[in-house]
Amino acid sequence: MTRLILALLLLFFSSHSHATNLPFAEVDGGLTANQTAWWFRVTYNPDGKSIYNIPISKIDSSWCEAELLSPEKFPSEISDDIKRAFSDEDLAKLSKSSKMAFTTPQFSAGRYRHLVASAGVYRQCKSDKTGVFILVIDNKNIGKPKIIFKESFPDTNIAVLRVFPGKYLIVNWCYDCGDASRFWWKDGKFQGIPSDDAYDK
Repeated sequence: MTRLILALLLLFFSSHSHATNLPFAEVDGGLTANQTAWWFRVTYNPDGKSIYNIPISKIDSSWCEAELLSPEKFPSEISDDIKRAFSDEDLAKLSKSSKMAFTTPQFSAGRYRHLVASAGVYRQCKSDKTGVFILVIDNKNIGKPKIIFKESFPDTNIAVLRVFPGKYLIVNWCYDCGDASRFWWKDGKFQGIPSDDAYDK
């Protein structure tokens, strides 16, 4: 019986160690395989237990792990491609918005003057499925962020953010297409607007 218990414990810790040692993002076939955009082929392995010092369970009780998206967390050729897209200043100037990013510069909405929006990936506890989330925090009190807005998208693999100061937050569901949603600050909260109307002024 003792040997059986030891064997089971060894199996548990071995499998747990393997799970936490997986890379954050794995892209089947690399950057251009089958001419399909890499974000349709990505598998995420988030293992973070907190975001901005907020425990994952307080962000969403159905999540076990979550991490913010960052170019550095992807394989090198994907990371370089993301950084190239995010460095496009012409789009920002043309649209009078911030540059594309996974985490926005600080911006204002309503009575809040220290907002930061971030995109990340979560893993559900029960199903083990992953999805993308958008989190907006009030960072007025450094080290004690307040969640202002949280939305999850279970059938999505990427979210790229841009801010139109004093207007709205744009969420692109890729970074080389016009598929996007707009979240407008109205009646004291962010409210979503359908993708087809995302760029309407």
